[in-house]
Amino acid sequence: MEEQRQSLIELLDGLIQRLNIEYKWFQLLAISSIIMAPISLIFAGFMLAHPNILLRISKADKFLARLLIVYIAVNVVSSVLWLLIGARESLALRKWTQRFKRYMEIRERVDKEIEKELGM
Repeated sequence: MEEQRQSLIELLDGLIQRLNIEYKWFQLLAISSIIMAPISLIFAGFMLAHPNILLRISKADKFLARLLIVYIAVNVVSSVLWLLIGARESLALRKWTQRFKRYMEIRERVDKEIEKELGM
């Protein structure tokens, strides 16, 4: 029983350590979404604010103009979603940092108590 408990604790500890490594990638994704989504929205706004661009494209090729409008609409929707997801994940990641620090403090205390008990 003790051996199973020990291996379960080690398994959970390894999982938490792995999540902390993945946390850094999630943090990078959240930061990139907070930076890239507004840039994409500014570009879409620029394209829509300058009707001469769309007018010239529609005179040259109506299909291309329609395709560009669909592209801009999809771009705006996905950028807004990406920005919202990035902001939400940023908040969640901050909580993870606090919880991980607390976990590491508790783990160190428990390790010290076990060392005292076992006389190591």
